[in-house]
Amino acid sequence: MGRDQLEREQPFRLDIIERRTTRPIGLLFLFVRKDDEGEIHYGLGPAFWGHGLATEAGSAIMRWVAEQSNLCEVRTICAADHHASCRVLEKIGFVRSHFMEGALPMKATGIRIDGWSYIWKRKG
Repeated sequence: MGRDQLEREQPFRLDIIERRTTRPIGLLFLFVRKDDEGEIHYGLGPAFWGHGLATEAGSAIMRWVAEQSNLCEVRTICAADHHASCRVLEKIGFVRSHFMEGALPMKATGIRIDGWSYIWKRKG
């Protein structure tokens, strides 16, 4: 996918596929917020947690962002109590920015939970 396609197709969605069965096991979204700023979100079925799959998918999209996109900055918010997801973001190049009280609304319960803001910035 090239730069022009990303700019035309906002948001950009990738299915995370289990290699053995080729069935979808998660999703990864990249939203372009401004010409050079994006936002990333991902989710993986609980049965697939702890196997490095989120890190693999996140690394692939961030490699594409770094090598082929115009994005200079990508942000996300991670639930503060999802320590494994926070580690995934750090492994794929994001830096923890600041704590955000009540940042994430949970649709099922209507409760807002705390989160950590993360940012990736293009080097150079």
